[in-house]
Formats: sequence, C-alpha cells, structure tokens
Amino acid sequence: MDLTSKYIEMCVKAEELQSEWKPREGDFYAEFAGMKKDILVGIAVFHKSKELDPSYLQIWLPRQDQLQEMIPDGLAWKHVLFDEWIREQKGNWLTGDIKGFESFEQLWLAFVMWIRYRKVWDNERKEWKVFEDYRMVKSDVKEE
Repeated sequence: MDLTSKYIEMCVKAEELQSEWKPREGDFYAEFAGMKKDILVGIAVFHKSKELDPSYLQIWLPRQDQLQEMIPDGLAWKHVLFDEWIREQKGNWLTGDIKGFESFEQLWLAFVMWIRYRKVWDNERKEWKVFEDYRMVKSDVKEE
C-alpha cells in the first residue's frame, strides 16, 4: 500500500473520488488537523468499532484493488483498457518510469481519473487537470 506523501497528495486532490467514499472495514485514510489539508496527523485503517473523528479531515487512500473495482465491466475489459492506456503514456520502458508514477496505486489512481473524469496528474503543479488535448483511446468505445 502506497502511503507516500505523493500518493496522499494525489488522493487529497482527487475530490471526485473523495466525495464517493463510503468507509469500509480495512480502508486506509489520512487524517488532517481541522479542515486543512496541509497538516497531516497520521494514517489510519478504518474499523467498524471506531468512528471517524469529526475534528479531523479524513482523506481516503484507495488500495489498488479498490481502484480496479472502480472501472466498469469485466476483468478482461479492464485489462484491455489499462493496457491501451499504459501504451499511450510517455515514459522510459527500460527503467520502468511511467510519467513519474512510483507505485501501482499512483498509476491506477491516474488511470481511474482518466477513465472516469478525463483528468491527468500534473507532476509540476501537483494537481489534477482536465485533459485538454482530448484524443479518444481506441478501446474507450466498444465496437457494436
């Protein structure tokens, strides 16, 4: 599970996903002091026996399996979509560097944000932005 500051920041700024979070047993989340997103108090795992503290801001840190569940259709179709999306990314295949992502959680979060919201992660500005040069990925549309 990626608990790096980069992944936490990507999750903080993925507001669309945060609004959909319905806490489940075993979910990871970051707690921030008050309602500010700049003072990280700690990382926790959600348990039914423990209520979320309303004095903290909780940011969901989806696991890779949870991110994969967000893509509709069957397992084979998810693989096709992900494979095609990966092939479109600029990166160094010899070193494994793909647009500066450092974990599968970061990579799958970027993929989910692309598929669901047509947003891309800007590493320099540290924010999600709508992809302006929209080019449809071939597998985005199933042929009838």
